[in-house]
Amino acid sequence: MENLIASRPLYRSRIDYAAIVLPVLIWAIAVAVANPLGNFPLQDDWSFSLTVRHLLETGEFRPLGWTAMSLFGQTVWGALFCLPFGFSFNALRASTLVAGALTLAALAILLQLAGCERRKTVVATLILAFNPIFFELNNTFMTDVAFTAFSAISTLLFCRYLSTRNTVTLVIAILCGCWAIMIRQLGLFLPLAMVLTLLLENRRDWRAITLSVVAVLAGIGLLKGLSIWLTARDTMPVMYLGKTSIWAHVFPASTITLATVGHRLGEISWWFRAALGQIGWLLLPVLALRLPGLVRDYARLSWGKAVLIGAALCGVVWYALLVRQHHIFPFNTWTTVRESGLGPIWFFDARSGGDVPPLPAVFWHFATFSGCVGGALLLLDVALGVRSIATRYRARRHDTALSVRTYLLLSATIYLAICVLAGFYDRYLLPAFLPLIAFITLAPSSGDAAWPSFGRRRMSSPTRQARLWPRAALALSWFALILMGGYAVGGTHDYMSWNRARWLLADTLLQRGIPVTQIDGGYEFNGYYLYDPAIDLDQPQSKSWWVHDNQYLIQFKPMAGYRVIDSADAGGWLPPLKRKLLTLQRESR
Repeated sequence: MENLIASRPLYRSRIDYAAIVLPVLIWAIAVAVANPLGNFPLQDDWSFSLTVRHLLETGEFRPLGWTAMSLFGQTVWGALFCLPFGFSFNALRASTLVAGALTLAALAILLQLAGCERRKTVVATLILAFNPIFFELNNTFMTDVAFTAFSAISTLLFCRYLSTRNTVTLVIAILCGCWAIMIRQLGLFLPLAMVLTLLLENRRDWRAITLSVVAVLAGIGLLKGLSIWLTARDTMPVMYLGKTSIWAHVFPASTITLATVGHRLGEISWWFRAALGQIGWLLLPVLALRLPGLVRDYARLSWGKAVLIGAALCGVVWYALLVRQHHIFPFNTWTTVRESGLGPIWFFDARSGGDVPPLPAVFWHFATFSGCVGGALLLLDVALGVRSIATRYRARRHDTALSVRTYLLLSATIYLAICVLAGFYDRYLLPAFLPLIAFITLAPSSGDAAWPSFGRRRMSSPTRQARLWPRAALALSWFALILMGGYAVGGTHDYMSWNRARWLLADTLLQRGIPVTQIDGGYEFNGYYLYDPAIDLDQPQSKSWWVHDNQYLIQFKPMAGYRVIDSADAGGWLPPLKRKLLTLQRESR
């Protein structure tokens, strides 16, 4: 166990820029193939776009009532991309794509500074690039990608500080973290992880500790100041305070009894398993590459083989139980990843599941099995990493690599702990993928034989048996990555395609002079044109999202009491290969 963490600084003077540019370029080509163009809102970004438009027109930051996050940073970021040519959803989408490119570049630079070879850097970055959640959200103006981007830059700079001890680097890292906080409140995990990392070091870098504590307090102050400012100007969003108070979710106000405690523990257990399965599936490509080294490291321990066998059995049993309970992926926590593809479908008929047919069951069974296997591997790797880190801290064998891996693990753990305690949608998990990928990739080099080579490699002549495991791990990794990437690109293409068809039908109705109050065009259309904070959606509604008179419906299927008056085809790459959107008009009574 002496070599589990290399004793090297997280710095090298020469960076392989090709290792940074190549994965970003591949991702950009894939995005272009998916065709993200379309001057219309997607998911919740209708609300954020209206805030951007108001800022551009009046110079005033006034978030819409549907806003639950701090949003200020997102609004300014989007407005910058609208300044040259005016407000448009394509401009807002471009801002997110730039944020996505920055996220990938930050990961690649971090791995390069850590001394990773090109092959490791490229493959690890591609695993994040073709994460279906990340890929699809890059084609929206949702806050998740911009938040992840500034979190990634902050993480990179915090890690760089741990190598260089340059105060300017630390200050810039803190500023990027504060900007992330002004996009989403949970950005507080960035300086908090830094404080804990510095406190764990044998040396006491009191200047850095003080600055990091100040950063945490500054983040809290920014959020409190924003809340006071919005309240004073009577612009506080209806949903803001309820969603901001994380403690209300973690510790709901109720009488503490044995039953309530048991119920809460059951909820937390479910959220943990849901998060573990989802992350395990999407990290399987990098976990598979880590597998040979992981097995070798555990085999060195007296109890390691028993742990490996137990983890394998737990993964298989978990999958069997999910199948038995008819509870394969996607779970009900998924909003981006859907049974029928990617992206939520929020039409009137989709509320009862009447959207489009699901993807083949074999795909979701593989995803579920991958989640169980990947979740088990992730726990094994984290446990081994924690043991190694704790051993080195106790022995006072401290170096930069130790601090960096500690920070990566702490930042992911703190963020995910909040998600598990409070509940989440799948897209909420996105900021945790970068530190987890970096943590796994920067594991000891004993399993490097499994990583693909993009050129000449120096290697000994291992035995046939020694080559078998790395080759099998590499094959599994490539298979999982290609399947995941195909799903990401194809699902995003189809999502954009049928949304273009939906908005074509909606625009046709508007051109015919139909009032927006008589059109149910789905959640995004209704929110953009009809949002009314006075309507309580928690109460039973006879109509869809803020609709006054649903004389006209746009959805996938015909419905009793309505006749089809128009349709639009949407070509697809995932089954079914072709979708049709319908415009329905209520029949006269």
